[in-house]
Amino acid sequence: LEFRRVLFRSVHNKNDDAFHMREADFERVLEHLVRDHGGELDILNLTGGEPTLHPGLIGFLEKAHAAGVHRITVCSNGIRLVKDEALVARLAALGARIALSFDTFEHAADVMLQGAALIDVKLRCLDLLEKHGVDTTLIPVMSRGVNDHEIGRILALLFERPNIRHAEVHTLTFTG
Repeated sequence: LEFRRVLFRSVHNKNDDAFHMREADFERVLEHLVRDHGGELDILNLTGGEPTLHPGLIGFLEKAHAAGVHRITVCSNGIRLVKDEALVARLAALGARIALSFDTFEHAADVMLQGAALIDVKLRCLDLLEKHGVDTTLIPVMSRGVNDHEIGRILALLFERPNIRHAEVHTLTFTG
């Protein structure tokens, strides 16, 4: 999990194996953030890898909520959420928000960008999030000549689904 705030960043960037932040480390970071922001923290964004795979995710959300964090967002590719509707229901009960990566409606672009065909998974995830009333942000990553022509169709989801509240469009950045 990665915590993003303007003034603080805690990231584990090793590719040797799955990393799961320990509960004690989460508590320490959370205490620091709340203390550093005058006892109130507006938003906490859990990201980095796939936070829904963390075995302590629900406990982390409960701790953040108890610490007075107003909004908690979990970034996800949606795969675990589709496989575990009970998790979606629990996230809804905790008032968590989901930031869902959603890049395309086209098979070829999906495989090129994700390395897999995930369109059906993403659409089923959106159905579950809507069913459980989970506030959702779409996060499309746009690449010129691959999926940039789909931006209008992706943004149209904002008007089609009542639980989608935002879109955060990113552009693909190539580094060498």
